[in-house]
Parts: sequence; C-alpha cells; structure tokens
Amino acid sequence: MDNLALTTVVDFKNSRQWRSCAKLWTASLLRHQWGGSIRVKRNFPQPLFPVSRADLQETAFTAMLGQAKTRDVDFKSISRSSMLDAAEKILDAENFKWILIADADCIALRNPDHLFVGDCDVLVSMINHAPDPGIFAVRGSRFHEFVSFLKMCGGLTETGLCNLVRSNEWKIGEFERGEVLQPSNPNISLSDLGYASIIHFKGMKPEDKQRMAFAFHMMSIYGDKDGLFFDIMEA
Repeated sequence: MDNLALTTVVDFKNSRQWRSCAKLWTASLLRHQWGGSIRVKRNFPQPLFPVSRADLQETAFTAMLGQAKTRDVDFKSISRSSMLDAAEKILDAENFKWILIADADCIALRNPDHLFVGDCDVLVSMINHAPDPGIFAVRGSRFHEFVSFLKMCGGLTETGLCNLVRSNEWKIGEFERGEVLQPSNPNISLSDLGYASIIHFKGMKPEDKQRMAFAFHMMSIYGDKDGLFFDIMEA
C-alpha cells in the first residue's frame, strides 16, 4: 500500500516565494523517489510543474486572502486552514498506508519512506515539547477521524495537535530521532540538518526559507565530497 504526501500552498498574485518553496518540496520528494502519490493544492492557476509528473496531482483552489499581509503567520494560517478543508474532501484516504501532511516550506534530503513504521496512528515531530503542525503523518485508515477531531479541537494548529496528543483516543509516535528537524530548534546544529530526512524551515522569514530550501535541495542532489560537480561548473 502506497503513501500520500499532501501540501497546500498560498501565495499572492505577484509573489513567488511560497510557490517556489512548494516546488522545491515537491521536487525533493520526486527526486528522492517518494513511495507514493503527491497532491498539491494551490491558490494560483499556473502549475508548479508545466510538464506533468507521474504520481503528482496539482489542483487550483480559491483562497480568501482578505487583508493578509506578506507575513509568515498570515500565509501559514490561511494555508493550514485550506489544508484541513482539502483533507476533509479526500475520499480515498483508506487506500493509503500513511498520509504525510507538510507545509510548503519543507525539504526532503533523502527518501523518507523508512519513517513510517510502527503501530501508532499519528507520527509527529516534537519541538519545545509540542508537536510541529507543519510536518506530521496520519495512518490512512484513521485519517477522516483525525480531520474531524482537529476541526472540533483547535484546527490544524499547534493547539489542535497538542489536544490530539493529550487525547486517549490516539496512539501517538514520534519520527525517528534526528530525521525530521527544524533549524529554529536551538538544540539542532547545522551538521544535524545535513543528516536529516526532512527539514521544516519553521520560524524563518519567507525569503530565508526559500534560500535555505534551495541550498539544501541542491546540496542533496548535486553535492559530492570530491567536488566533481563544482569542477564541471567552473571548468
């Protein structure tokens, strides 16, 4: 049974920061041979990838940006609310073993399929004793129950996930230590990030997220200890 990666990206008409992050996240999953499907919801008509990719489905939707400004918190709030609405409409959730829900400002440095193990219902990444709402996974067989719980108990927010963790109705597990990391975590070093499977650029300015995601993606794809790729470029 395959897994599903679900991401929602919201951006202003003339901005490319968030859509660039979403493309990097999606490209990193594809490059590292993600074992399943990828679905991206976007509030702009242009596809992230003009040439279609196998197992990638992009769908446009309308996001009510209102008076939102170009601050991270505005986009995250709108994007996660839209994500929860999109999740509620997934009719084939039980056909997937795990559903990975991620913010657009994540990057995969290697194949993350090995993270989805154990008999828990939900896998989270803890930071400062709280689950990160920007990257987590839910077992497909309980996905609709999960979405209903969040809608009643705080939404797709840190509060909502904390309520889920405290509930006796769910078996919660953590991603393997060191595999899903956030640079904003003061206990994480730069070398730690290089060995992670997934990085979530939480707590950074959008332009910094974009630059860091691009740098780590290029490093994971084209980096080599002998510097041969650099020698080719600078020949």
